[in-house]
Amino acid sequence: MACHGSPLSPSDSGGAQRAQPVKSPTRKETQKLDSALAETRDRATLLGIEDLERDFFLAIWSRIKDQFGAAWHQDTPEKPNHLLQKVTIIVLTVYVLDSLEAAQRMSDDPLDFANEKIFQTSVDRVLKRIPLQFWTVDWQQRNWTPARDGPFCWIR
Repeated sequence: MACHGSPLSPSDSGGAQRAQPVKSPTRKETQKLDSALAETRDRATLLGIEDLERDFFLAIWSRIKDQFGAAWHQDTPEKPNHLLQKVTIIVLTVYVLDSLEAAQRMSDDPLDFANEKIFQTSVDRVLKRIPLQFWTVDWQQRNWTPARDGPFCWIR
């Protein structure tokens, strides 16, 4: 599985790999990812991604960045969005993994998530259920009932 945008992704010149400078993450940034990566490792066998957990996790977040790029790039200290918060990284990763597990269980034939086309189609199907505004609007706590408020009641 190729991870688009990773420091060692194939270059445009004949597929040779060329290292690009990467800023080392801070301890706080690393802690954000540890739990989400652990979730990915815990599901490796069921998803058929043993030994690919890190690449799989990075590929999921590459798809998330592609899908929600506007929110990703709008995250500033003055106007933070919800997409890159620690809890969101964990919960969104779990949501995607849960959905992929469900797809795997419901499929008559095993899904090969190491296949880039199957992976992208499956993850994109999950992500398209979430509107972009979900990440950029102010979240307010209130008593929520699915029957009364619907699935995305916090979007105004």
